[in-house]
Amino acid sequence: FYDWKNLLGGTEAARNQFPFAVIIYISEVDDSQSICSGAIISNSFIVSAAHCFIEMYTADVLAGVHNVELEYPDYELTIGPLDVIIHENYDQIRHYNDIAIIRVSRKPLTFGVSIQPIAIIPRSMVNSNLTGTIARVSGW
Repeated sequence: FYDWKNLLGGTEAARNQFPFAVIIYISEVDDSQSICSGAIISNSFIVSAAHCFIEMYTADVLAGVHNVELEYPDYELTIGPLDVIIHENYDQIRHYNDIAIIRVSRKPLTFGVSIQPIAIIPRSMVNSNLTGTIARVSGW
């Protein structure tokens, strides 16, 4: 067990502070396991990093949970490789286009206090210069 908070820095989030966040437990083809984070973008899709799914055999997606060691999630789904769309130009060496979309259409998310889609930047701000803007990062 790693003390990730002290290893990586940051603070524990308040309950429901990041209702768009999901934790993904990944079982890989070589029987190893890893953990990745994702963000809900709709009731049928989650965005995550492509590198998380390159060697995936199956994965469990959990949403609506604050402490994965103490609580049962509001939503849990097991996915396979066909449920993951990896960016067609993902470069494993340089990690360019390191993005993947997870389809959860077999069991769509139900939104509530602890499960919500992430806010997406408005189209009017796409070309804005956000240099110097403070950002917040969340994940497991």
